[in-house]
Amino acid sequence: MNELIPKLNSSATAKKKTSIAKIYLKQNLSLNKSKIIINDNSLKNLFNINYFDTFLNYINIITKNNLIYDLKIIVKGGGIQSQRNAIRLGILKSFINLNIEYKSLFKKYNLIDNDSRIKERRKYGLKKARKASQYSKR
Repeated sequence: MNELIPKLNSSATAKKKTSIAKIYLKQNLSLNKSKIIINDNSLKNLFNINYFDTFLNYINIITKNNLIYDLKIIVKGGGIQSQRNAIRLGILKSFINLNIEYKSLFKKYNLIDNDSRIKERRKYGLKKARKASQYSKR
């Protein structure tokens, strides 16, 4: 019975390096433009909001969906670039939570790519993760 009612809201969590993004996607029924809130507008100057707005339009073109969604984003850790990539992946995951058929579409356009590489920890006795002091024979 629940499958007949389309979902209007969705949420997802995504990670990139050490940054974690929580995305809350909600269908906008009144306005013409999507509303994007990042950490209660504290990071609005750091991120280019138009990037996410055009990304949402791109997703709507791929999915042939004419609905407008509002985004509430909570992002922590990492740098700006990894936070942006985590947000992007979280938006895709939340759309997949709305409709599972979107997953094959996103894979077709190579949008779902999770890069799990993180910085290697520093080891005891070394200067960095792998950099050792120069060996002296005499």
